[in-house]
Amino acid sequence: MYRGFNLELTDLEKEYDYYKENESKLNAKEQENYAHFKKYIQCAKDNYIEKKQICLKPLKKILIGERDVIDGSALKNKCFPVNLSYDIFLSHSHRNSELALYVAGILKKCLKLDVFIDWALWEYCDELLKEIDKKYCYNEDKKTFSYISRNHSTSHVHLMLNTALMEMMDCCECLFFLNTPDSINLKMGIENRTLSPWIFSEISMSRLIKEKDPIRTVNESALFEAYSVTASTKPSLEISYATDISHLFQMNEEVFYQWITNCNDIGYKSKSALDYLYANC
Repeated sequence: MYRGFNLELTDLEKEYDYYKENESKLNAKEQENYAHFKKYIQCAKDNYIEKKQICLKPLKKILIGERDVIDGSALKNKCFPVNLSYDIFLSHSHRNSELALYVAGILKKCLKLDVFIDWALWEYCDELLKEIDKKYCYNEDKKTFSYISRNHSTSHVHLMLNTALMEMMDCCECLFFLNTPDSINLKMGIENRTLSPWIFSEISMSRLIKEKDPIRTVNESALFEAYSVTASTKPSLEISYATDISHLFQMNEEVFYQWITNCNDIGYKSKSALDYLYANC
């Protein structure tokens, strides 16, 4: 990974939520804007459907046979492959899944950049757990799952997923952290806190992963010349994690769209669009 960005699109999120909740009441201009959102969301979905064919495997046949020991490394590589080429790792709250798809869609359509969204490609983590639990954790006589065995299986699968996420982050050239009230849920003084252990893990690893320069040569002087710019009676378990995002470069909605517009104007696509971003943000 070369660089990380703190992408704040809170106003854009509110705008999309408004359109979605009031779809039948939108005026002509609002309908046009909503169609803009949906177009790029669908673009991302179509792209992931195509890429997902590489990842999809019948889980019942993946190393869960009659052997006593499962090859965890092979299972991780089959279910969570990292041998796919992506430019940007998008860290986000699952509550912002459609906003994440919008970001991925507009960057793919306008700048030819591929954005990695974990659940869009590796959506079967829970299915994998179900297959393992049915075979190794279910007691046929009692018709219940073993609490201890379930904890054991969940820790294995989640560690496989977390390891794959770290490997994918390291392979991507940069990270965008989609900073919304759903991802950074709490503030204690100047300290940001998240309720998501996955976001905590991803941001923590983004600080630790060794910075790697892009393989291509970045001609920053030329770039500067071109432009310079749940329902339960029990309380739900919530654990907050201190999340230091000070190492991420700031990118708000204005900068995000200006980057896309400027790159389109001067014809920068794919890797050259990232070079422009590094030189101007």
